[in-house]
Amino acid sequence: MYLKYGLLLLYIINIKARILWNDVEKVQGSSVGLYEGKKIMVSPDGSLDITKAYINNKLGLMYNLRMFNHRLDMEYTIKLTTDKLDNTVYTTHDNISNNNIHHLDIKDKLVSGISKKYNNCLCNMFLIQDGRVLIETNEKSSFFTFLNGIPVNKDRLRLLASLFLLSEGIDLCIGTNLYGMEKNSIILTKHNNRDEKYFNIDLKMKTDVYNMTEPAIYLPYHGQYYNTIYKSIIKFYIKIKNIIIDNNRNNTINNTINNAKVLIQSYIFEYICSKEHMKKYHVEVFRILTDHIKAVEENYSKNTKEFVMNVFNNLFCCIPMDEQSIQKENMKMEIIRKVQSIISNYILIPFHENTNIPNIPHYSNNNTLKTSSDLNSKTPNIDINLNKNKSDNNSLHTDVKNLDIPEIKFIPGTELTILSLLSCCFYNPAEIEYTLEIINNSPKKLKQFFTKYRDLFDTNDLSVCYDWYNTFNYLTNNDTSKIFLNDYYYNGGLLSMLSIILDITNRSQSDKNEIIKIIKEVKNIRNKRNKEYQKSIAIINVIERVVVIINNTFNSLLFNKKVKLMKSSLRIDSAKNREPDIFGKLNLVIYNNSSIERKLTIDFNFVEVTVIYDSINKVIMNNNRTILLGISYLYRNNKSIANYARYADKLVLKTSGKYAIPYITDYFKPLVFNNSINPYQLFSCGRIQCILDKKALLKCILIHAINSRCNTLQYNYLLRIATNIIASITKFEIGIIYEFICIIVYSGHGKRFSNNIKLDKHVYSKTLSYTDELVGIYGLLIEVFPADIVANFTRRYIKNGLRNEISNLDIIIYKYNQINPGHLIGYLTDNDSKIDNILTIMNAITTKKNNKIWVTHIKYKLWLIWINFAAQSKLLNTTKLCFNMLVISDFNSSGIENEDTRGFNEFNSSKCVNSYPFTSYKEIEEVLIWLNQNKSKLCPDYSTEKMKSVYTRMIKTYESIQNIYTKK
Repeated sequence: MYLKYGLLLLYIINIKARILWNDVEKVQGSSVGLYEGKKIMVSPDGSLDITKAYINNKLGLMYNLRMFNHRLDMEYTIKLTTDKLDNTVYTTHDNISNNNIHHLDIKDKLVSGISKKYNNCLCNMFLIQDGRVLIETNEKSSFFTFLNGIPVNKDRLRLLASLFLLSEGIDLCIGTNLYGMEKNSIILTKHNNRDEKYFNIDLKMKTDVYNMTEPAIYLPYHGQYYNTIYKSIIKFYIKIKNIIIDNNRNNTINNTINNAKVLIQSYIFEYICSKEHMKKYHVEVFRILTDHIKAVEENYSKNTKEFVMNVFNNLFCCIPMDEQSIQKENMKMEIIRKVQSIISNYILIPFHENTNIPNIPHYSNNNTLKTSSDLNSKTPNIDINLNKNKSDNNSLHTDVKNLDIPEIKFIPGTELTILSLLSCCFYNPAEIEYTLEIINNSPKKLKQFFTKYRDLFDTNDLSVCYDWYNTFNYLTNNDTSKIFLNDYYYNGGLLSMLSIILDITNRSQSDKNEIIKIIKEVKNIRNKRNKEYQKSIAIINVIERVVVIINNTFNSLLFNKKVKLMKSSLRIDSAKNREPDIFGKLNLVIYNNSSIERKLTIDFNFVEVTVIYDSINKVIMNNNRTILLGISYLYRNNKSIANYARYADKLVLKTSGKYAIPYITDYFKPLVFNNSINPYQLFSCGRIQCILDKKALLKCILIHAINSRCNTLQYNYLLRIATNIIASITKFEIGIIYEFICIIVYSGHGKRFSNNIKLDKHVYSKTLSYTDELVGIYGLLIEVFPADIVANFTRRYIKNGLRNEISNLDIIIYKYNQINPGHLIGYLTDNDSKIDNILTIMNAITTKKNNKIWVTHIKYKLWLIWINFAAQSKLLNTTKLCFNMLVISDFNSSGIENEDTRGFNEFNSSKCVNSYPFTSYKEIEEVLIWLNQNKSKLCPDYSTEKMKSVYTRMIKTYESIQNIYTKK
C-alpha cells in the first residue's frame, strides 16, 4: 500500500487544457434551461459571463497577486560579491513556495480577520511551484487535488457552483459535517428539503489524479490529513455569504468581498478545461439557484426574495435578448476580436523585443558550466553561474578554432538554443501562450514542460533551465525511442541542432534520413584538403538541401504562422575536437495571414547563437496603439475591456526595441504614482513574469520612493511589492538588484532587510552608478548648459566607448548608468570662481516647484556631490557654499525620522561620495584632515545644534567610506 502511495507522490503534472477564445465564443449564448417557461442564458453583463473570466485570465490578476501582493511575506536571501575581474556575482536562496501573510496592513494596523482569511485562501487555491503560479499540481494539499478526487464530475461542478453562489451572497445549505455516519464530508442540501442532497463529498485525501474523466485512485487516510485546507476555503466563502447577507460593511470589507468574487471566478475558469464542462457548470449554477428561488418564495421575507432575484437577473437573462442588448453584446464581442487580432497579427514570436531575445553562449573559458548533466546533479538552491561574460566571449571569438573543447555530448548552450527556437514555433499569438497542438503524438515529457510553462517565460530563468535540462536529457538520453541521437555529438551548428529538433518533435523519418545523409556528406567534404573542392558545387548542393529541410521543419512546427527563408550566409566549418557542421547566419521571415512580417536573424557560430529580431514599423505600431487607446477610453466604464486594451497596448510597446524599457516604465507609472493604489489596478496588466516587466516596475517604485518623501502608506505597500518581485527573480541583471537596494534605502527600512540582502564592500561602493536618479541630474544639466557640451564631456566617461552615430539624446537617456556624474559636474565647476554655475543650476531646480523629485531629492543630491568634489579639490569657497546650503535644506528635517534614519543618511551620503570616487584610503584621510582644519571657516557658528549636527554627519559619512577601502 505504501509503495503505491509513494509512486503516486511521484506522479508529474498532467496535461491540462485551457479554454481558448474560440471556445468562449461557442459557450456564449448557450441555453442553461427554462425559467417560467422562457429559455435562459448566462447574462453577458453579469459576473458569470465567460468573456469577463477569459479577459481576467489574460490580465493575470490572480497570478500577479499570488506572486507580488503586499500582503505576502516571501522568504529569501540574496548575497552579492565581486569576482577577480570585479564583476558582480550574486547567489540567491529562496523558499518562495513557503510564505506568510503579513499581520499588519500598509498603515501598520492589524489586518482584519476576513482580509487575512482571503489572502490565506488565495495561497491555498493558487499554489507556487518552482516559481510558477499553478492550480494544477501534484501537491497533496492543493484544492485542485481535492476536486479531482471527487469521483463524480457533476459533484465537482456543483461544489464550484456552490462556492460561486456563496460569493454572490446566496444562502445555500452547505457545510462540513465532522461527526456521525457522514463525518469529514461536505454536504449541500436543498432549502425546502434537507434530506435531499445535491452532493455529499468525502473530505478524506484520496486522489492524485489530474484528469476529470478518469476514476479516482484511493490512498490511505490517517487522521485529519489535509482536509483542514479544503474546509478553510469552503468556510471562507460561507463567511463571505454571511457578511453580504448581514449588510454591515465598510470599504475594507467591501473590497475583500469583491476580491473573493474575482478569486473564485478566476479559479473556476482555470480549473474547467473545456467548453463542454463550462456549459455543464453554467447549468449547475442555474439549477441550484432556481431551486433556491423556489424555497425562498415559499418561506422567506420579501427583502430576501428581492435580493435573490437581483442575483438571478444579474447572472442570467432570457433568450433572445432585446434588440438593444443584442447590439451592445455584438459590439463588445467585435471589440474583443479587434484586440485579439492586433495581438495575434502583431506579436508573432514570444520574444517581443531585442532586449528579451536570449543570446546563448556555447562555451566559456571560465568553466562554470560544462555539461547538462552538471545541472541535473544540482538542486535549484545550488549556485550556478549562467551569466554570459561578454569580455570572455569576445576574447574567444578571434581564436575559437583552437579551443580545446572537452568531449561532451552537448556543448553548453545547446539546450537553451533549441528551447528558444521551439518557443518561437509553439507560440500561439492569439492566446499569448504555448501550445503543442501542431505536433501529432508529441513526447509526453515535451508536453509536460510546455504545460507547466504554458505562459511566456524567460529562457534565462533558472527554474525553466533546470526543468528544460531534465526534459532535454530525457528526450535525448533516456528515451529508448530516440535511437537517432545515439553516439551523436552536438557541434554548435545548425545541422546538428536541426537533427535534434527533428528527433524530439517526432518529425518524419524521411527528413531524419535526409539529415543523416547530409551529415555524412558534410564530414566527407570537410575532410577534403583541397580548398577549391570545399567551395565546389557539392557544398552548394548540401546547403540548399539543408535549407529545404529547415523550411519544411519550421513550417510544420509553427503554430498559426508561416516562415520563409531569405538569402542566408551559411558555411561548412568545425571547431577543434568537433565534427564539421553548418555555421553562419540564417535569415527568416515570419508571417501569418496579415500583411505584417517580422525578420528573425539567427547567427550560428562557435561561441554562441545570437538572435536579432527586427524592430516593428513605427507607423504600424502607432496606428495600432491609437486603436487600442481609443478602445480603452471608449470602454472606460467596462473595466475588463478597458484593461484588456491597455494590456494589448503594453504588448505592442514591447516591440519597440531599445525604447521598450522606458515605454513599459511609463506604462506602470500612473499605476504606481496614484496615492490610493489599488492592487487590482496595478496587477491587471498581464502576467508580470518577464524580466522586462519586473525591471520597469522596480524603476517606477524607485522613482516614487524618491518622489514621495517616505509616505508611510506608500512605502510599506510598494516596498513589499518590490521585495516580492526580487524574491521571484532567479536570474538577475545587475541593475535590478541595485534599484531594489535604492528602494530600501529611500524607504528608510534598511534594517528590515539585514537578513535578506548581504553585500560585500565592493558591491556596496558601486551602487550609485546603477540608479535612475542620474537621469534627473543630466536632464537638469541639459536645461542649464547646451546639450552638446554635456554630451561631449559625457562621452569621455563612457566605459566602453560610443559610436559616433549615437545621438546626444541617446547618450543622456540610455547611457547614464555608464557615466560618472562627479567628473562631469566637476568640469562644469572646476574652481572656486565658477560658483555661479552651481547657483544657476540650483535656481533652475527651484523653478520646478511642482515636481518634488527636483526640489526634495535632486537639489540635495547635487549639494552632496559638489561638497564632495569641492572637499577633494580643497575648494574652500565652494565647500562652504555647499555646506551652508545643506544646513538650510537639512534633509533630516523632512520627516524621515525613524529607527533607520541614521543608516539611511549614511548610505545616501556615501552613494553621493562614490559619484566622485576616491582612489585610496589616504585620499579620504586627507579630506578629513582638511575639513577639520577648516571647521571654523566652514561653520563659524558651530555652537548651534543644527550646525553641529550637519557637520558631524558629514564627517561621519566620510569616515564610513573608509571602511570600503583597505588602509595601506
